Amino acid sequence: MADSLVKWHPYDGSLYGPLATCLSKTGQAGDALLYLQLKEALPFEFQSVHVIRSGNRYIVRGQVVGRGGSVGEQLAVPFEFIGRDGEVLVTEEQTLLIPPAGESRAFRLVVESEAPISGFRYSRVDG
Repeated sequence: MADSLVKWHPYDGSLYGPLATCLSKTGQAGDALLYLQLKEALPFEFQSVHVIRSGNRYIVRGQVVGRGGSVGEQLAVPFEFIGRDGEVLVTEEQTLLIPPAGESRAFRLVVESEAPISGFRYSRVDG
């Protein structure tokens, strides 16, 4: 489950530590180290990301926190919004301006869907 969360939310730095701990405790120290290195290589992190529903509108809000990589660069992060049966209902890109290390910027993404959205995921685009 933890590795799925990291795959679905690769810029959420808070997910890497628990996954590394689980891997380490199950004798997979090499994989644990790999995930810790992946976290350290993040150019930025998402924090406090959540979705709010208002009718058929879904609003994703959160913070982009700089980690010193790609400062000032704009990245278009593709988001997929998932239905109850796991199907992708809506896709949308969120363009982010990467802040300097330790600084944060709010972001907001609004999508509409007639079918209920059960969750979302996004892809890592910085390599």
